[in-house]
Amino acid sequence: MKILVIDDQEDILDFMKGFLVSKGHHVTAVNTALEGVARSQLEPVDLVITDIFLPVLSGMEVIRFLRKNNIATHIIAISGGEGSGDGREESANIALHFGQFHGADAVLKKPFGLDELEKTILTVCRERPRFQGRQYAHA
Repeated sequence: MKILVIDDQEDILDFMKGFLVSKGHHVTAVNTALEGVARSQLEPVDLVITDIFLPVLSGMEVIRFLRKNNIATHIIAISGGEGSGDGREESANIALHFGQFHGADAVLKKPFGLDELEKTILTVCRERPRFQGRQYAHA
């Protein structure tokens, strides 16, 4: 499977890329939403995993772009803030909810384990039809 991972945290990018490559996937990892959007237009991918909170252009905008432009791919939105005590956890929960509302097939809250990542990918890619141009109300 071809997977595009977008996250501005290098350690998370390395973590996910290493795991996904070890499972036999072809992975492109980028650290900006702008680069992710550009890559999504150059080469089709089966799955996009994007962080919601990214500098300049957010992961929410990536999701909206993919859906608005009818790019046939599955999308998993990720975000964190657990246990920070400064409101980031609540913000992450709200962002993930809106990610699904705008077209993400699934969401993962950071920190997540490798088993949870793998299970979510399998669920999304095997049990749900790939996006084929359906329109979301707010895309």
